[in-house]
Amino acid sequence: MPIERPQVTNRNTTYFNRIQKCIGSAVFAMGPERFLTFVPISLDEHSYTYSNIWLVPILKQYITGASLSYYVEHIMPLA
Repeated sequence: MPIERPQVTNRNTTYFNRIQKCIGSAVFAMGPERFLTFVPISLDEHSYTYSNIWLVPILKQYITGASLSYYVEHIMPLA
């Protein structure tokens, strides 16, 4: 399933990058386990769609210090 990114024009690229860095900083500061309790990524089994799938590239870039078991149980199934 391809990851859909919002359409971003050149004018909005700076804002988009700032928002990504802000969210990434929250992931880094809180840790992915705590962050994902507030902004979960989940699968709707009926329509096979994910909510908040846009977080995956941000998590990939900013995850540090998460337990391996959490990663295997919660992040890997999304791939």
